Amino acid sequence: METISNAIVKRDTYIQRFATHIINSQVRLTSNKFARELPELINTFDADGADLSMPERRQVVKLVNDAFKSSWVDMWGLVTEELNGMAILDVEHVAGVYDDLTGVAMTLPADAAVVSATKNAVMVLTSGDSSQADVWPGYVKRNVDTATRAITGQIWAGYNAEIPLTNQQIVRNIRGTYNKRTKSFQGGVLNGMVKSQAEALVRTGVSHFANSARDRMYQQNKEHLETRIFYAVMDNRVSKICSKLHLSEYPTESNDYPRIPRHFNCRSVWISRVKGFDPLAGTRPSIGGEAGADEDAFKNRPRYRGRKDTDIYDIQQVPADLTMDAFFRRQPRAWVESNLGKSRAKLFLDGGMELSDFTNVSGKTLNLDELREVGNNDTKFRKASVKIS
Repeated sequence: METISNAIVKRDTYIQRFATHIINSQVRLTSNKFARELPELINTFDADGADLSMPERRQVVKLVNDAFKSSWVDMWGLVTEELNGMAILDVEHVAGVYDDLTGVAMTLPADAAVVSATKNAVMVLTSGDSSQADVWPGYVKRNVDTATRAITGQIWAGYNAEIPLTNQQIVRNIRGTYNKRTKSFQGGVLNGMVKSQAEALVRTGVSHFANSARDRMYQQNKEHLETRIFYAVMDNRVSKICSKLHLSEYPTESNDYPRIPRHFNCRSVWISRVKGFDPLAGTRPSIGGEAGADEDAFKNRPRYRGRKDTDIYDIQQVPADLTMDAFFRRQPRAWVESNLGKSRAKLFLDGGMELSDFTNVSGKTLNLDELREVGNNDTKFRKASVKIS
C-alpha cells in the first residue's frame, strides 16, 4: 500500500534525475561549446601573451570574459525556465498524492504564484563554518561572476608567470584535454571548479524550486493542514544538519521554520500533516544494511565519483517514522564511519552521543575540541576511547 512518505521520497528521487538531465543538456553542453570556441579567442592576435602589449592582453581577456559570461548567463536563463516548469508540474503531482491518499483536494496555486515563490524565497545555505543567504537570481549571479573570474584568472596567471605560458598552455589550463571516448573536455578549471559549482547549484536549485512551490501550495491549503515535517534522505550521504532536523515539525500557520534546501546538494523535503491523517504511517525507502554485517565488503568497495553504495547495501523499507539516530544504529560500523568519520562514529556508537550533538543550533559542525567542551561530553569521549592530540 502506498504511503505519503514513500510517495514523496520516490518523487524526489525522480526530481534528482531531472537535475541530472539539466546538467547534461545545459551545463555540460555549454561548457563544451565554450571550450571549442576558446582557442580562437585566445589567439585573437596570433601571438602568445609574451609577445602582446598590455592593451592587447586586456583585449584578449575582455573577449574571453564577455564570451564566457554571455554563454553562462544564457545557460542559467534556460536552466531557470526548466526549473520553473518542473516546479509547476511538481505541485500538481504532489497535490495528487495528497488527494489520492487522504481524500483532501488541494487547491493549486496559479503558475505565476509558483514562479514568484521560487524567485523570491530566500535560500540560507550552510557550508562548513559559514552560511550565505540570497534569492535564486542572486545565487545565479554569484555563480556567473565566480566562474568568469576563474576563467579570466587563468589567462592573467599564464601571462604573468615567471616564464609566460603559451596560448596552448593557457587553453589547456582552462578547458583541459579532449577525451575521444566521452567526446568532451576533461580537466582544467572549466571542467573542474566551474562545472562542479554549476552542477551543485543545479541540484540545489531543483530542491529549492520544488520545495518553494510545494510550500506555496501548503500555505494556500493551510485550513486542511496541521504541521510541516522535515524529512531527510536515509542513506550514508545524509548531511549532519539534515540528520539533526529530521522529523522536526512546525505549525503550518507559523513562518518560523527552516527553509529547504539547508545546504548545497540538499535532498531533504517537507511532508505536510493533513488534519486527521498520519503521513508517517507505513514505510519509506532507505539505503543501508544490518549492524555488524558486510564490514569488509563496504571498506573494500570500488570507489567511483558520485556512486552510491547500493552494490554493498540494499534499498530497504523502514518505518516512515524511524528517527535518524535509530536508523544509524541499525547500520554496520563502516557505514556509520563513512558518514560521521571514525572518531564521531565511536562517540555515537560507543560513547552514547546523539547525531544532534555534532552540530550547534545554527547547523555548524563542531570540531572534536568544541564537542568535548559541551556539557558532560568529556565522559563520553573517555567511554568511546576517543583521544584528541
